[in-house]
Amino acid sequence: MRISQINAVYGYGSTGIIVRDLQSLCRQAGLDCEVVYSKSQGVVENGFQIGNAFSDKLHALLTLYFYGCIIPEKKDIFKVEY
Repeated sequence: MRISQINAVYGYGSTGIIVRDLQSLCRQAGLDCEVVYSKSQGVVENGFQIGNAFSDKLHALLTLYFYGCIIPEKKDIFKVEY
């Protein structure tokens, strides 16, 4: 079985720790688990980082003035294959 998790952070904060622990449990059970995240502390095994510091600031600025970002980043759009 293949499991994909998507979260804003990995390894810190409440949801980031949950994602890290779930990935660890999946590995112990022999499941393939990948994580998609924006920010992390340390190296993430089997993880894909989306965005960077500049895009985070840009999205925050656009959200402040336009109530949401409408500019998708082409490189951050990916296809999940099963």
